[in-house]
Amino acid sequence: METIRLLSAGFPGIDIVVVDDSSTDNSVALLESNGIKVLQRAANGGFAASVNTGLKHLHSHSIDFALVCNSDLVPSAEECANIHKSFADLFEDPNVGIIGFIERNNLVPQGREASDISGFLFWIRLDIVKPVGYLDERFYMYGEETDYFRRVIAKGYKIVQSGVQVSHAAEKSGKSRIMNSWYAIRNCLFLEIKNDRPKEAFKKSVALLLVMLGLRGDSDDPSTRRVRRPGLVIGPLMLLGAIFWNIYQVLRMSTKQENR
Repeated sequence: METIRLLSAGFPGIDIVVVDDSSTDNSVALLESNGIKVLQRAANGGFAASVNTGLKHLHSHSIDFALVCNSDLVPSAEECANIHKSFADLFEDPNVGIIGFIERNNLVPQGREASDISGFLFWIRLDIVKPVGYLDERFYMYGEETDYFRRVIAKGYKIVQSGVQVSHAAEKSGKSRIMNSWYAIRNCLFLEIKNDRPKEAFKKSVALLLVMLGLRGDSDDPSTRRVRRPGLVIGPLMLLGAIFWNIYQVLRMSTKQENR
């Protein structure tokens, strides 16, 4: 509630929408008792599904801009003020579709036009939804923001890194170590295959296999860093399963294109 209060303080009349992924505590009742709109999902469909639920609601109500926030955001009053300033300064440019922020202590040059940003917090111009579409819910977790930001740039919009640092608690996914590794492996390949980069997908397959076998340490690739070496047997089997899953997705995409 404190985060919501701080973020909304600089925007009188702002619409606050919280997407609830089938929580089992009293958070929905608490939010609604404070006059906050809650969109309840029947099941946890992952980050992309939650964001899409919120964006579709806002878009249907003719909202022009949205601030997408993770639930584990812990901004200070000063950070919230800087978030507000970034909106006023950067959305004067109609070619800017997304404005990103920096997790505190992760330094990035201010005002830099970027090809990828962190998805924990970002402004989005909602009129880009029609040409770009919504986030791909097949990712479930890991890679969905990167895929979306690539699509935004492909449609001719800019993504700008505001340079504003914001505190982020980096909440755990709630999934087991093996499941986290599975999604990281699967989506690492899917991100490249979906964007017509088969060579990159092959390179990442090799890199992931080396990491799981303990022959290579963590790299600068976030998707590789998320793999926690599930075991000499389970790891390669997971990679094989991820390859077959991606082949299935490619076949589905090819079938859809042929049926158009």
